[in-house]
Amino acid sequence: MTTASLALLLGPFVVVSAITWLCGRFFVEFDYPLLSLWVPVMILTLVVGLWQLPSALSASQPVRAMLPWMAVILTFFSFLSQGYTRSSYGIWAFFALMVAYAVSPFGSDRRQPLVCWGIALTLTLAAIPYVYHNIRLRYVDQRGASLQTVSSGPLRGFTAYSPHLSNFAELLGFVADHIPEAEPVVCIPQEEPFYVVTGRRNPLPMVIFDRTATPFSPESIVEEAGRRQVNWVIVKRVLQMDWILAKEIKGIPEAFSRKYTIVARLKGYDILYRSAPAQADSP
Repeated sequence: MTTASLALLLGPFVVVSAITWLCGRFFVEFDYPLLSLWVPVMILTLVVGLWQLPSALSASQPVRAMLPWMAVILTFFSFLSQGYTRSSYGIWAFFALMVAYAVSPFGSDRRQPLVCWGIALTLTLAAIPYVYHNIRLRYVDQRGASLQTVSSGPLRGFTAYSPHLSNFAELLGFVADHIPEAEPVVCIPQEEPFYVVTGRRNPLPMVIFDRTATPFSPESIVEEAGRRQVNWVIVKRVLQMDWILAKEIKGIPEAFSRKYTIVARLKGYDILYRSAPAQADSP
């Protein structure tokens, strides 16, 4: 009886995993088989939640009783919100939580290690194509004719298709010659290598300007930069993730250009500057 119940509970999970792995296309593209596991995991969590609901309620464990429902509901509405925010990466914690909850009924059973290892191997197999094909690198511009590699400094060994590294080297040279180290500098979009190499810190409270990560409008970002006495702004013109970052920073360069002046136009960057407001003489 226990074996039959276990087979019925894990059936959708195993079947969808096998079909996705072997056939390549079931819910989504072959590069994303792990995503197809969301639906059976949510169904399995609800089944286990119903199964354990009477005992959870009688044991005065309302949090445990509501846990599967909260995880599934939040996940469901997160998927619905993708049409607006285009992002739901934060819900992977719910995925792990639902898997753990679905396995929990077998905690006192000798089969628990087998179930846990089976799920772990299934998730690993489903993730292999995503890692093997470097899906995230598809967002990056790799259309350059040749590769460039940094030979020294904190980014030694870093490789990218031209002309991004040469553009970056030109930017570092300009900053070293014209922007004092004490001056705060904002990069749009966030240019982590710039802060790593120069040792500077982003003076703004946000590092990602996309509306899915920050509530600030372009005008609010400019106002915050003024409040923090930011006089230098670097706008990356030649983007490595152009179709994504162009949407992320939409309206922000234009908002800065209304209050800042372009003082240099490099191969890949625009340098904007705003003179510090005159200070009133002290009495």
